[in-house]
Amino acid sequence: MAGRPNRTRRLGVVGALATLACAACTAPGGATAAPTPLPGDVTLTAPTPAPTSEVTPTSAAPSTAPSWTPWQAPTASTPVQASPSYLPLPTPTMGMPVPSTNTAGPVLRVYPGTQQAITIADAFSAGSWVQGGYRPVGSAQTIEALASPVGCNGTSGALEFRFAQTTGTLVLGVAQALDSASASEKLTWTVTTDGKLARSVAIGFRETADIAVPVAGVSVVDVTASLPGPCAAGATGLIVRAVVNG
Repeated sequence: MAGRPNRTRRLGVVGALATLACAACTAPGGATAAPTPLPGDVTLTAPTPAPTSEVTPTSAAPSTAPSWTPWQAPTASTPVQASPSYLPLPTPTMGMPVPSTNTAGPVLRVYPGTQQAITIADAFSAGSWVQGGYRPVGSAQTIEALASPVGCNGTSGALEFRFAQTTGTLVLGVAQALDSASASEKLTWTVTTDGKLARSVAIGFRETADIAVPVAGVSVVDVTASLPGPCAAGATGLIVRAVVNG
C-alpha cells in the first residue's frame, strides 16, 4: 500500500492539466475560441510599406541675418583713401632703361627709310594749336589741318614735338586759312630745333610754303606763327601737311 500516494498525486496533476485545456477551448460567455496555432505553424509575412508621396525639398530660411555688411557708396562723412598720384620706380641697374613716367606727350622715333605723318596727337605740347577741318586760301575744299589764331603783333603758342634717336627730315606745309580776320597779313613761321633757330619763313594771304628741317640727332622741335606789325587785324595759321621722312 506504500505506492498509493504517488498514484494519487499523478491523477491530481492530470486532472489539473485537463481543466486548463478545457478552459483554453472555451472563451468567456461560453463561445468556443479559435485554436491558437503552435509556434511551428507560424507564417512570416513581410510588412507592407506605408505609401509615400514625392516631396520637393525647400531651402530652410536662415535662422540669423548674414554677418557681412552690404557695400554702400561713400558719403561726405565716409572717409575715402585717395590713391597715390605716383607709382614707385624699381631700383634700376646702372646703365639699364627704367619705365617712363612722362605724361605730357609722346616722344617720336622715326627709323631710316620710313615715313611718318604727324597729327596733334603726336605733339608733346600743343599750345594754342588744334586739329580740325579748315579751308586754306586757294583750296577748293575743306581739309584736315593744324590751326592756330594769331593776333596782330602776336605769336601763337609753341607746337612742340620731341624726338628720340631719329634721322631724316621734318617737312611742314604751311598756309593761311580762308576765314582769317584779315586778307592782307603776312604770317612769319619760325621753327627751332633744341632751342636754336632752324628756319624762318614769311608768307602772305595767298601764299603757301614747305619748311624742311633736319631732325637727325634733334630732341625738340618748336613751331610758332607770328604776325608782326604793322598789321590791320589777325590771321589763322594752318599746317596743312606734317611728315617725317626717315
